[in-house]
Amino acid sequence: MCDRQRVRINTEFALFLLCKASHKRKNWMFADTPAGAHASALVYSLIETAKACAREPYAWLCYVLERLPLAQTVDEIEALLPWNTHDQDLAMNLVAREEWV
Repeated sequence: MCDRQRVRINTEFALFLLCKASHKRKNWMFADTPAGAHASALVYSLIETAKACAREPYAWLCYVLERLPLAQTVDEIEALLPWNTHDQDLAMNLVAREEWV
């Protein structure tokens, strides 16, 4: 029980997050194997982490997937995490991709 009368308890945001998760759960029905379900969960986790860090998921994934094979140290891999990347780097990477294609 909440002792402070000024604080309103609101569960709308929690319900919103649960609804989003249930829609994604329906997409997992199409994973034919446990390995496929695991891969889907990893991708969803990466996308949601990028969103939580205010990164555009497509731009961040492109940035990471191009640089990850070249990373050789733990520090280089950690630099690719969404909270260590900068919007300018992601934007320049997308522009370079568009020019290349």
